[in-house]
Amino acid sequence: MNKRLWKRWGWTMAALLLLGGVTAESLHRPTRSDAAPYHALVRQRVLQIPQRIGDWIGEDIPVPQEAQTLLRPNAILHRQFHNIKTGQQVGLLLTQCERASDMVGHYPPVCYPNNGWELLSTEPVTIRAAQWVIPAKLYELAMPHFNNRSGRQLIYNFMILPSGDLVADMDGVRRTAADYTQTIFGAGQIQIVFTDATIDAQQREAICATFIEAIRPVIQAILRGIDHD
Repeated sequence: MNKRLWKRWGWTMAALLLLGGVTAESLHRPTRSDAAPYHALVRQRVLQIPQRIGDWIGEDIPVPQEAQTLLRPNAILHRQFHNIKTGQQVGLLLTQCERASDMVGHYPPVCYPNNGWELLSTEPVTIRAAQWVIPAKLYELAMPHFNNRSGRQLIYNFMILPSGDLVADMDGVRRTAADYTQTIFGAGQIQIVFTDATIDAQQREAICATFIEAIRPVIQAILRGIDHD
């Protein structure tokens, strides 16, 4: 066989090997149908979140249609809780999307300023709840035309990834969105919102722990991710 034929044969074999590799990878790529039972379980767990958590009584708040259009959530819960003993108010927003890419960009530093809130500060915090030590972010926001505490909010925010990780910001969600083995299992996000900024940090973190303990089955379901079988 002359050199020209050897060269042509070599390129042909390389192309076949590359095609074979791509085909093998495609066969092992999870599909939306693979993820369907997982997402169904997450939806079920969200529906089972109790309306009452200890002394806290919850009232569901409608999610704006534009937010649902942008997020395309598999499951979403927006509930305002009132403590019957202390009178305190706390908001709980839980979102889980079928595709991680739908979650990217939808978190307090983006969404709230787009709706007129001013981001005053961002602080890394740690929440100890259930069996987890959770890295989170604490965002302080204000509505500029308010001159009293009713115009301020403190938001504890973290993300839940199908890789089994709890992370404080969108970097982990972006990595999940870029990973074909994980992106179809989506991502989750928790926001715990305090409209009374005078509640001290220790008490706020205890309240966060109470709510995280109550929604632990949802968090566990989302964390299962690619190990959903």
